[in-house]
Amino acid sequence: MPRLRPALALLSLALVMPFAACGDGQEPTAEGHTEAVYITTGGLRYQVQISRKLNPYDIEDRDYFVGVKDAAGQVANPKDTWFGVFLRVENISDEGDGKPQTFRAASEFKIEDNEGNHAEPTPLPAENIFAYRPVPVAPGAQLPKPSSTAMQAPIGGALLLFKVDQGILERRPTKLHIESADGSEAEVNLDI
Repeated sequence: MPRLRPALALLSLALVMPFAACGDGQEPTAEGHTEAVYITTGGLRYQVQISRKLNPYDIEDRDYFVGVKDAAGQVANPKDTWFGVFLRVENISDEGDGKPQTFRAASEFKIEDNEGNHAEPTPLPAENIFAYRPVPVAPGAQLPKPSSTAMQAPIGGALLLFKVDQGILERRPTKLHIESADGSEAEVNLDI
């Protein structure tokens, strides 16, 4: 049994070490190689919760289309589809030794395929409670707000709604480009 203890200790260490680097302690990056990676631009940290096709006829998806006039008719062409990107935005300027500041969330987005074809989000009206809004984010705050329907819903993110040609989703990598209020940019490869 005494010889087994050092072997168990080494095994335990080997199992724990890969996870020692996990967590939020990573350096800020402006490029995410996949969804769920935190990217930083304009003083704010962004995370794509999920991206996926949306269907206005589907009971699960129909509330994402509130205020979109004739959502089903807008994609009558078989080459077109609706695509949603759900974002979470956090102001972490109160962490570390930086001075806490309020930053405006990005208002410029596009998705782009590997050939340079792109689409911009469809504007969503005020009555759409899932819509992403480029509002100021105070230190320690996040979008969507923790008490909002968008945050409490299963996805937990604010919606950017795109009407796209299916080809943009097929010519991978397809990237979400984010241009922050200060003009800096970041991008995320979407998991399509």
